[in-house]
Parts: sequence; C-alpha cells; structure tokens
Amino acid sequence: MKLKIIGLAVAAVATAFTSTSAMAYGAGDFWVRGGLAFVRPTGGHTNLNGALSGTRIEKVQNDHGFAFTLGYRFTDQFGMELLAAPESFKHDFNVKSGSTKAASGSVHVLPPTLTAQYYPLGGTPSQVQPYVGAGLAYARYSSEHINNGLDVHMGNAWGWAAQAGVDYMLTSHLGVNAAVWYIKSDPNTRVSQNGQTLSSKRIDVNPVVVMTGLTWRF
Repeated sequence: MKLKIIGLAVAAVATAFTSTSAMAYGAGDFWVRGGLAFVRPTGGHTNLNGALSGTRIEKVQNDHGFAFTLGYRFTDQFGMELLAAPESFKHDFNVKSGSTKAASGSVHVLPPTLTAQYYPLGGTPSQVQPYVGAGLAYARYSSEHINNGLDVHMGNAWGWAAQAGVDYMLTSHLGVNAAVWYIKSDPNTRVSQNGQTLSSKRIDVNPVVVMTGLTWRF
C-alpha cells in the first residue's frame, strides 16, 4: 500500500512538472497576439510657421481598434515581434489661432513596429512572462483632411520605439496579454492653399499604444 501511495505521488509530481515545463518559453517559439489597441498621441500642440505663424495644431484625438503582433524567439530569452493592424487609426485635430479654432481636420495613421525583445523569465516554467523591447517604427500617414479651404499633407516617418508587456499563460499555448509601446513619430507636415505652401514643419505625434488581448504560442 505504501509503495502504491509513493508511486502515485511520484506520478503526480512528474505530471505537474511536465505541465509547468510545457509552459516554459524557449528558443524556437512562434506566437501571435491580438486584441484591442488604444492609440494616444502625446505630442501636445505644435506651433506652425510661415504664413500660419501664430497658429498651432492641437488636441490630436485618441483612437482605438484591433491590432495584432507576430513574433519568434531565437533563444529562451531573446526574440523579435512585429506590431501591425488591419486598418489605420484615425486622429482628429484642431488648428487654433489664440483661443479661436481656425480649422479642424483628421489624418489616418498606420504605424507597423518591429522590436527586439528580452524575456527575463524565458526558459523557466513561470506562467507569468514579462518582457521589454526596443526597435523601429514606420508610421504611414494617409487620408489627410482639413477644412476652411486648406490642404494638409503629412509625410511618412521613421522613428524609434520602446515596448513593455506581460503574458499570463493559461495553458501551454493560450495566454492573456497586456502590452504598451511608445513610438517616436514626427512627420513633416505641409499646410497649403491653392497649391501655395503656407507652413512646413515637423509635428510631434509620438503615439502611445496600449493593447490588451490574447497570446497563442505555437
């Protein structure tokens, strides 16, 4: 009887060890993450120049939508991840002169971001897997619009990015995820009227992206 009890205990410990080991992050892992992303520009207001000196672009509004990431771990603790979205994010803004709103407009932004990542608990059976990362972003600006007879064009912009996140693994494949990115983006912005440039200046957009969702590990 004692031998039987000991055998069952050993089997239970072995099963538990195998289960937790299966959750360990390691070299060769592929994963996909997806969820709801909130994009908040943090650049504040930007004073325009040229013929529009004395006016400023401000109150760039937040937006949200679905986003996803694809990633691969080269070692237990180091990997790479690409942030993307199926649709661009729309941001409304105002153009003000003093306290008077002179115009309003909007722009669509899609900022794919590639980061190299470090997982301090990679290779361990921990269900909680935090990570940090740094890399590059390429923000594509499109569908720019402004009223009051003005035209606006924002050029695409490269910038650096920083990232932090955490996975909580529910099984060896499925987990919940929360992550945040800071993306440095300052597109050159040209405001014109009837083909004549009134102002040309870089505008600090610098979005923070916060995403919550699920992780699926292959």
